[in-house]
Amino acid sequence: MSRPKMTRRIGLLASLAVLLVGFLACSVDTPTAPDQVPAPPPTQGGDNWNISVSVSPDENPAENDVPSTVTVDVRAKADGSRPVNGTTMSLSTTLGDFNEKDSGIISVGVITDRGTATAFLFPGDVIATGTVRARLEGSEGRDTFEVTGSPGDPFITAVTPPVGAAGGGTQVTIDGIGFREDPRVFIGSKLATLISANESRIVAITPPGDLNTESCDFGSGTKKVDTPVDVKLEFADGGSETLSGGFTYLGDGICIPD
Repeated sequence: MSRPKMTRRIGLLASLAVLLVGFLACSVDTPTAPDQVPAPPPTQGGDNWNISVSVSPDENPAENDVPSTVTVDVRAKADGSRPVNGTTMSLSTTLGDFNEKDSGIISVGVITDRGTATAFLFPGDVIATGTVRARLEGSEGRDTFEVTGSPGDPFITAVTPPVGAAGGGTQVTIDGIGFREDPRVFIGSKLATLISANESRIVAITPPGDLNTESCDFGSGTKKVDTPVDVKLEFADGGSETLSGGFTYLGDGICIPD
């Protein structure tokens, strides 16, 4: 073979080698990452659920024996799916009792079935607006309801303060349900001074009280002692309510010799 032909062949091989090296260099570059998609929401924790709460009826008379029904509906915010059957969520209320009348239960766990759960809510004896809250993981739903005046006779639930000076002048608050217009308030046998009144609260000033007496602990003589008296309400329509021993006049306990 002649020298010119050999030289051309060597040059061609060198060119091919340069091209091959360039191709290999390109093939080992870092590849382009594929398109990213958002990660699915976590199944635990976080605010992942839409929770709707319904109290029906949303008005219930105080001390009613018939409860309202609390219905909860749960769906995932991401795709509208339901939680797994048997998922437990919590219900709480600011008024009334769950499950049984006067149970004292204000928080319960309920189990979902196809994304829904129910509970019974009794209204209790406080006339006010209440709130039911449902919680699952970090999510919450709520609804409000009204405890209204009792359709039955009025009654007193509390007198605050329950004690006062024998000379009178104590401002007392009488709470209850079903109070009517134009009440007259008696502390013991005497008429109190009315300050204000509505269907669930009466404010009055106590009159002077008559104290009971007992024999002194030693020697002869008597002392004035604490004396419970009834608190009675009388209404213009003829209705009335009495809380036996609802207020106590305080004695001084000082022995007075005969």
